[in-house]
Amino acid sequence: MSVLDTSFTLSRKISDIVERASICITVFYIAAVFCVVFLGVIMRIIGSTFSWSEEISRWLLVGITYIGASLALKRQQHVGIALVIRALPRKWCRITVILIDIAVMAFIYYGFRTSLATALQSAKQFGDIIKLPMMYVKLNLPVGFLFMLVHMVYFLLGAFRAEDPQDFILSS
Repeated sequence: MSVLDTSFTLSRKISDIVERASICITVFYIAAVFCVVFLGVIMRIIGSTFSWSEEISRWLLVGITYIGASLALKRQQHVGIALVIRALPRKWCRITVILIDIAVMAFIYYGFRTSLATALQSAKQFGDIIKLPMMYVKLNLPVGFLFMLVHMVYFLLGAFRAEDPQDFILSS
């Protein structure tokens, strides 16, 4: 087995583990949002309210968005125009897919780096109602970006290795 094959196999396994972790986190967040909102509605019907239900729901929705985006990337469900790439000859298709993957990885890395710095800077910032450091809420962004980077390494190595690079186009 070549180094590329070994790297690809390892990246696929890590990407699959990250995908399962993303599913668990996202399902937990969705269930928590449902419970908080449902409980908030019931409490309003009863005539009492929670002051924190809207804030925690908003925080969880941020997590669902960024962690869920990594799931969409892994499953090749992001919006994209693959028609032009699919029409190219195999050699040009491979080159195009690799260049796109590198450009996307650069963007994701930039997003990871800046969102991590922002999250760490907000350690002394607290929520309006729930006195929880905003760092924990904002860490959903770099975690989502990190998960996307893991998937992108898998896609990039797959584009190099596969007979048909169209299997590794980011959108289906």
